Amino acid sequence: MSNSTSLTPPSSTSEPVPDLTGMRLSHRALTGDITRLAELLASLAHTDVPEPRARAVAAYIHQDNAAVRHHHHNEDDTLWPLIALSAGHTIDLTPHVDEHSALDPLQDTCDEAAARWRTRPTARGGSRRCSPRSVTCSSSTSPPRSGTSSL
Repeated sequence: MSNSTSLTPPSSTSEPVPDLTGMRLSHRALTGDITRLAELLASLAHTDVPEPRARAVAAYIHQDNAAVRHHHHNEDDTLWPLIALSAGHTIDLTPHVDEHSALDPLQDTCDEAAARWRTRPTARGGSRRCSPRSVTCSSSTSPPRSGTSSL
């Protein structure tokens, strides 16, 4: 998260804490989606699937991952720096930034597995490496620290 502007964050703890509940909920949904996609690939890795369906599933996984990456890029480069400047010490964005880092490798692995599986949609073409257990999302399960807001 880069911080190249000169705006000053709030200095008073009496200022309202930003309500980012909607962001937290949308990130739980994104994490749930990548987890379900990983589970889908793992379950289909041991079955024979018609080629058109394999192509459709792989395309969906690639498109979903691309959309999430775009979303994360916009947050990391634009939204989080703006929130940090505005909210200052009243919010901790670290768990959310860490969530992005945790999702990236799983998305990469799922994209690779989907590409392989798309070209060989049989029990031999799947990948066990694309596992939902790879995702850790402390921000969706940890309550905010006292006096701070967390995504």
